Amino acid sequence: QTLALNQAKAPHEPEILVNIGINTGKVLLGATRIRGATGEHLTYTASGMVTNIASRLCGLGELGEISLGSNTAKLVERRFTLRGPVSTRLKNVRDPEPVYRLETGEPALTREPGHPSEVQTRISPVLEIETRSS
Repeated sequence: QTLALNQAKAPHEPEILVNIGINTGKVLLGATRIRGATGEHLTYTASGMVTNIASRLCGLGELGEISLGSNTAKLVERRFTLRGPVSTRLKNVRDPEPVYRLETGEPALTREPGHPSEVQTRISPVLEIETRSS
């Protein structure tokens, strides 16, 4: 979809770049209190090391790349072409993590130096969430 939006945009508009980090594993689920400029509210969210790593994987991406953690790579390696792993140090993670890149088969987005597409949207989905009733 991003490729289609970029092809349809006016030449003077910046490219839309979406990097994605996907990690798989057990997470903590629950309400989290968020404080911001508009006040305080509760949101239901997944948290923990799995989501932290997904966020860090997303931050590694450039120009719309999809980065995968090792558990996710094992789940999809027979269905997709992957590059890696590359052992990578991630913020707030003690040991280096193996990082894989998903080969999309789509042409890589390019940008000229100084192009206004420096702002990138970060999305960190969690593929698998295990819930338990107490």
